[in-house]
Amino acid sequence: MNIRTLAAAAALTAFGFAASAQVVLNEVFENPPGSTDPSWEYVELYGRPGMSLTGYAIVLVKGGNEFGAPSEIDEAFQLDGLTIGANGLLVIHNNTAGASFIPARCAPGTTVVTFTARHIPTTDTAGNLANDDSSTYILMRKRPLHSIVGGVSVYAPGYAWRKDIDPDIDWNSRVDLPGHPVGGLTLEGYQMVDDVSWSHQGGKEYTRSTQNEISTTVGFNPDALSRLQYYGTNPRRGHRFNNDGVLTFTRIADEEWVYGDILSVPGIQYDPARSDGPTDPNGPRYDGSCNPDTTPGCAPNPSGVYLFKPINLTGFAMTPGNFNDGGVAGITQFRFVPGDFNFDGVADIEDHFLIHARLGATLDDTILVEDNNNTPLDPSDDFTYTGWKWQGRDFNGILAMMEMSTNDGPGGTNAPAVTAADIEAHMKLIRAGELGDMTNGRR
Repeated sequence: MNIRTLAAAAALTAFGFAASAQVVLNEVFENPPGSTDPSWEYVELYGRPGMSLTGYAIVLVKGGNEFGAPSEIDEAFQLDGLTIGANGLLVIHNNTAGASFIPARCAPGTTVVTFTARHIPTTDTAGNLANDDSSTYILMRKRPLHSIVGGVSVYAPGYAWRKDIDPDIDWNSRVDLPGHPVGGLTLEGYQMVDDVSWSHQGGKEYTRSTQNEISTTVGFNPDALSRLQYYGTNPRRGHRFNNDGVLTFTRIADEEWVYGDILSVPGIQYDPARSDGPTDPNGPRYDGSCNPDTTPGCAPNPSGVYLFKPINLTGFAMTPGNFNDGGVAGITQFRFVPGDFNFDGVADIEDHFLIHARLGATLDDTILVEDNNNTPLDPSDDFTYTGWKWQGRDFNGILAMMEMSTNDGPGGTNAPAVTAADIEAHMKLIRAGELGDMTNGRR
């Protein structure tokens, strides 16, 4: 441990800081190969050890397909009473076929729970993660017509985030609100903490932003996803051709996830020939005159400036209950950095400007949302509703800010808002880092 790290650690201890405080989707095994498919399915979260997940839910929304299949909430799981494991991970696994192979593979300290125990009550029971059509995984906190009473979820009449509900009856890539469209259920107005999606067979996707949609899965429908990065903004590292044939940057999701087909179980290795992932910054460069992902014979050009190829995925495997590290290239998953609110991998003065701007913010702040009903050229069908101000990366940023000082609330508890004590603790952290830089001869 260097002097900078020691100084920062001392500052964290002095100001009652526990750890970085965020929570994200970390791994999804939707379609394991072979006859034991259900016994390998799982969804994994990564977050602050000990963080309470009461009120949170994990939902898989299937977007139907171009052959007439409708959209559907395929599975929905509540996380009341659970906490992130001591190692920062939680795994929810499929036990509907009896024994599951997943718990035995999880490292000590992982919170491990089952689909059946976490199934949100419906007329149906927990089942398997559907393998076909478009998929959107959502980690959500607040849901319409849902409340927590005594630490337990209460579902009011009309609550709709349940299995087998059609969330998009007019199939326009927007979950419904009453009257938008007519006959729609009360689904919009949820608080998105993290989401990711990919398209298959022309189905719809339901991420808050297209940046969280994997841009292309040419030649395969991913069996699985493993997160490697978590960015505040698009790093614009790679390039792709969009559906109109226009050369553009890859999306955030393309640079955060490994996704593709799994060779076999129990090895759970990705097939490098049928998988993709973050762009290799040292990969071959192209001149943009052809698409190397779809055009046979599209060769690199030494004078090119465009990057298309992913990092080396040979030997890279899924890791339930462990960080997504490994492969012959020595891939290492990101770790959250204390005090890093813009998720660029370092706590610095830019993060301090952010926490100053968020003084008084809470996770429950609301805002009036204007929705164009997916028809931006037709204002006649626009509508507004009360939504949540902080979602996605903004939500995780506020969560991390509130944890800078954990004893700034009544009776020494953690305040439910960003406080001056949080800001002071962050400044101490920044100064400790600067002291470490100066001691190491950096300015």
